[in-house]
Formats: sequence, C-alpha cells, structure tokens
Amino acid sequence: MNFKDTPLRIHRNLTRAQSSVAIQLRSEHIGLNSYLSRRKVRGVEKPSCPCGYPSQNVKHMVLACPQWANGRGGFLRQAKDRSFEAMMNSPEDMARITQWILNKGWIKQFRLAGEVEVAMSDKVNRSGRGKDGIHTG
Repeated sequence: MNFKDTPLRIHRNLTRAQSSVAIQLRSEHIGLNSYLSRRKVRGVEKPSCPCGYPSQNVKHMVLACPQWANGRGGFLRQAKDRSFEAMMNSPEDMARITQWILNKGWIKQFRLAGEVEVAMSDKVNRSGRGKDGIHTG
C-alpha cells in the first residue's frame, strides 16, 4: 500500500484506541486470519475469511465482507473517494472506519477498547463536558 502522507496527519484527531486500530489497519498487522495464519497463531491454519473469501484481510473486511456489512454503508457514503488506498490515507475516513471497528467489537483484541470508549463517551455526555473536558452544555 502506498501511504501519501505522514502518519501524524492520520492520527491527529483520533483517540488512542482509534490510533491503535489505524496503525494495525495500515500495517495489516491485525487480528484477521490473513495475518494470524502468516504468524502461525494456534487455531488459525488458513488465511481465509469465514464468509468463504480466500483471504480475511483489511481490504476485504473494510470494503467487501458480508459478515462485516453492518454499518459499512455509513462510512462509505461519506467517503470522498471509496478506493481502499484513499480511505486509508484520509484522516476523516480513518476516523469513521476505526470507530466502526471499535463499536462493532468484531476483532477480539479491540473489544475492551471499544467498551471503554463507549463508557467514556457516555460519561462525557452525562457531564456536559466535551472531549477535552470543556463544558458544552
């Protein structure tokens, strides 16, 4: 994959959890069968996706996998360019994609981070304070 811009631009407005997801998405070192089978993780013998596609990789997950379809339309509609490379290089698209992954909890390694983000968001909403602790109400 060709990365046009520095990673800092991609991560600037992401939470820590989103930033972690973004790094792993862009490097493809993430808990999907394609990576796990290459690393010879016990219990993952094949790179194939449970949907039947030959490789459960980031591009397949983000753009095509029917098992991950729930919520995909939201970020695809908002993307200026729906190509995989463009979305991986867009700060706005990366924010939407990483939040989608955290919200869905489909990748085991991010489930706790997603739950923490939801809890923190709920706490912020109840307190009337914004992301940076500034009162918004």
